[in-house]
Amino acid sequence: MAAALVEPEHMTVISTSRMRHDLDPHGTAKDFLDTLCRALVQLPEPRDERVGIAIPGPFDYEHGIGLFRDVAKFEALHKVDVRSGLRACIGRGADHIRFLNDADAFGLGEWVSGVGVDHDRIVGLTLGTGVGSVFLNGGTWVIEGPTVPPEGRVDLLEIEGHRLEESFSRRAIRRSYRQTTGRDLDVKEIAAIARTGDEAALEILHGAARLLGAAVAPFVETFAPTLIVVGGSITGAWDLLSASFRIGLGSKSTSSWEIRVGALGNDAPLVGAAYHALN
Repeated sequence: MAAALVEPEHMTVISTSRMRHDLDPHGTAKDFLDTLCRALVQLPEPRDERVGIAIPGPFDYEHGIGLFRDVAKFEALHKVDVRSGLRACIGRGADHIRFLNDADAFGLGEWVSGVGVDHDRIVGLTLGTGVGSVFLNGGTWVIEGPTVPPEGRVDLLEIEGHRLEESFSRRAIRRSYRQTTGRDLDVKEIAAIARTGDEAALEILHGAARLLGAAVAPFVETFAPTLIVVGGSITGAWDLLSASFRIGLGSKSTSSWEIRVGALGNDAPLVGAAYHALN
């Protein structure tokens, strides 16, 4: 888990304030709150006491309550009032703490001070344990209507009869490589082997990226972004994925948008969470 102060005028992370804490997604609610509280109280004294927290769903972001059930992470936070727990430890009013989805925070951060500063309409994809997404129009996320998937979530989409994350995610890529070769490697290792010309690794990565592109293609067409920005741990293999992702997207309107890896790295959700808290 990362924490930092963000300088509000230029929306950049104050480098000397960065810190990381280990957070077990399978730990108890007390473990989670204690770790988050420790990170917040150890930050240097801020000029503004507003707090933005990016956290994956399912989560009641307005009220600060976990809704995790059958998602294999943070299930101890189901129905836990995280806002009240934090208020008790850091002594700040509930109005000072705002929550948002981590994929939304990534896209918002890149829009504020990353590769999206010159773009109004952005599709953001976070590629890692799963596939997160955000559809931004002028810094506001769009979560309903015919131009976006349900709730603005591409992880709810199906491709070739399966949920997208069964085709593209860390676990999906690892499973495919293990079934093909009998070797249990992580995505970073599979990518390294692919760069040496390993046919099985290349085929699995290319196939996963093509399916990702095909799944999101209808909404790239209807939402009509000028930028698709990707982030997350799997973008370390983007040199191996980008061409097949473009093939999956198809050729429609390819001149109207560009695809870029986010510029801010792990700072993107920190900036996005801070911007959300300030605005």
